[in-house]
Amino acid sequence: MKIFRQTFTLRALRFGALTMVPFFLLGCAREEPEGVAPRPVFGWTVPDWADTERVHFSGQAKSPQEVRMSFRVSGEIEELAVFSGKVLEEGDLVARLDPTDYELEVQRMESNLARAEAQLVRAEADYQRTRALFEADNVSRSVLDRDRALFDSAQGEKKAAQKSLELAEQQLSHTTLRAPREGTVSRVPVEQYQTVQAGTLVATMSSMERLRVETGVSERVIARIERGGEAEVFFDRFPERSFPATVVEVAVEPTRMATWPVTVELDERENGLRPGMAGRVEFLLPLEAENVLFVPPVAISQTGTETPYAWVVNEEGRVSRREVKTGTLRDGGLEILEGLEPGDQLVVRGVRFMEEGLEVEVREVQEGDLR
Repeated sequence: MKIFRQTFTLRALRFGALTMVPFFLLGCAREEPEGVAPRPVFGWTVPDWADTERVHFSGQAKSPQEVRMSFRVSGEIEELAVFSGKVLEEGDLVARLDPTDYELEVQRMESNLARAEAQLVRAEADYQRTRALFEADNVSRSVLDRDRALFDSAQGEKKAAQKSLELAEQQLSHTTLRAPREGTVSRVPVEQYQTVQAGTLVATMSSMERLRVETGVSERVIARIERGGEAEVFFDRFPERSFPATVVEVAVEPTRMATWPVTVELDERENGLRPGMAGRVEFLLPLEAENVLFVPPVAISQTGTETPYAWVVNEEGRVSRREVKTGTLRDGGLEILEGLEPGDQLVVRGVRFMEEGLEVEVREVQEGDLR
């Protein structure tokens, strides 16, 4: 019995010692530092007054002129000399039809012309002989008129035979299709030995001139875009490069998507670009109002109030709430008409944790990180 009591007492003492350690550590952990560290936030500095607005719209590159090549006559494609991507010079062979039928037609027309020429020679000789006899009063006037009519008819037949031969030769020449200008083949929808009708598309060629990009512009900015204005084009294929361009076409009527088509042309020819490439077109347009600032929309709050406001960091690193008057939300940001000045530092991340006079540690954020 004594042994049991001693064992129990020792266990109780050990348990008490162990339970006192956490309370001792807990008491140490509750000790707080004397000062409160500034709250870290992301800030953004208001830029200078803006007199222009940069807007952008998606677009697609296209050739300034697309040539659709086809035969003027029907036949079987005997030779197809092009493929997609092939660069052609003016006069290069595109395709050739089997010329056999057209060569035979030329030969037939040549025979008809020879026969008509022979008939004309014979008719002329008869007319001249009859005319001499008429002048000698050896034949009647009616015989002279008959031979004269035959002579005139033979002349007409010769002219018709000549025209038929020219037409047959022209059709024979149309069995060969050549590039009308310099360009790059973009599509070949036919195959060799295929029989095609006159006018069937054989190949599409894009000209080698400066590339164009077509985009759709919203109603808000179409009135400020004019022909001859400047633009910049960015292609998905070359994300780090910009291509200066000039506005060449501005539509006066919208599409069914309520956008106005606008076409820009690159200022220089670029071999790495191809029709069909996707990208975006940026326009630098004059603002309709003066003294306008643009700020990221995330910097403006309206929680619990009717008037929007921003949290502005002063020189001591403390924030204060400042009411603002906002305008239109644009591609460049939210318009601020009143309440802010260039150089003001705004809190753009961590806004919901702000309170008047709170000390903050600002980490500057880049404009591109806010998109």
